[in-house]
Amino acid sequence: TRMDYLSPIFNETAYCLGVEKLLGITNDVPERASVIRVMMMEFNRISSHMVALGGGDGLGNSLEHIRQIMGTSMEALIHHFKIVTEGFRVPAGQVYTAVESPRGELGAHLVSDGGTRPYRVHFRTPSFSNLQSTSAMCEGSLIADVVAAVASIDPVMGDVDR
Repeated sequence: TRMDYLSPIFNETAYCLGVEKLLGITNDVPERASVIRVMMMEFNRISSHMVALGGGDGLGNSLEHIRQIMGTSMEALIHHFKIVTEGFRVPAGQVYTAVESPRGELGAHLVSDGGTRPYRVHFRTPSFSNLQSTSAMCEGSLIADVVAAVASIDPVMGDVDR
């Protein structure tokens, strides 16, 4: 999906925070998990600047490496498969949560009907919000200045076209 393109960990964080609020477990999340979440967001920000560099041991795609992982953690794989296929019930309700993403505030609005899947999920992306200031920035300017004004916002048009 287009939500996987630009800083996907920020989108997932906004979604996870919303689910935690719906479940009422925001106070039950360990401090360590919150710190790890922030660290992962920062690592994602760093890695987005280093996309051109290769790394790793090259074993990620080898069949032998995959068999070794499956042999050592088959019980965990079964457990995760069961959670993914069956899901878990989230209480009915709605929540809005926001996180700071590279281009501004990213918000996620989740609505649950009490089932295993969300009834509605809507992301409020920073590019869409930032582009709303274009008319105020261009007031009293020449048409040629609109290009510079939009470029200074640096929007991602995949976020805006919704």
